[in-house]
Amino acid sequence: PSSGNNTLTIGENAGPQTVSLTGITDGEGAGARQTLQVTAAVTASSVPNLIGTPTINYTSGTTGTLVFTSATNLSGTATITVTVADGGVDGNVNTVEANDRVTRTFNIVILDNQGAPTIANIAPVSLDEDQPKVLVVGLQSNTIKLTGIGDGDGNQQELSVQAFSSDTNLIPNP
Repeated sequence: PSSGNNTLTIGENAGPQTVSLTGITDGEGAGARQTLQVTAAVTASSVPNLIGTPTINYTSGTTGTLVFTSATNLSGTATITVTVADGGVDGNVNTVEANDRVTRTFNIVILDNQGAPTIANIAPVSLDEDQPKVLVVGLQSNTIKLTGIGDGDGNQQELSVQAFSSDTNLIPNP
């Protein structure tokens, strides 16, 4: 993955991703140690369900991790918001109204990994110059079998196959 400008860019179907969270403090300076709660949520997405609910791994200290997995075969952009809340004056992170909090957001861009369509290599073909230049119904000598045709990413997509002659004076376009 690559990141910069609060954006993490990954490929489609990249599997679980771990993002390091650093600089987690209660904001009270050296020696202060309020109980902190770190949460994360997907707050925007260009595609519904692009990213499942992120998981936060944090118990104490100044670092933690956020883990997320993108949906299979989807691409787009999502925004994740990370919130750090302290226990407030009562030291209890569950009394939300008494807590101070700070949020940070970052974007995740999931690039489409759709592969290019495939076709197996075609062996060189030699033709006798006296062989007819045009296909005649029922004549199989001018047929070239094409194999290895696929959509490139394992899906069942409609494909179009076209053939062109590099010299239509010798061999007309099929």
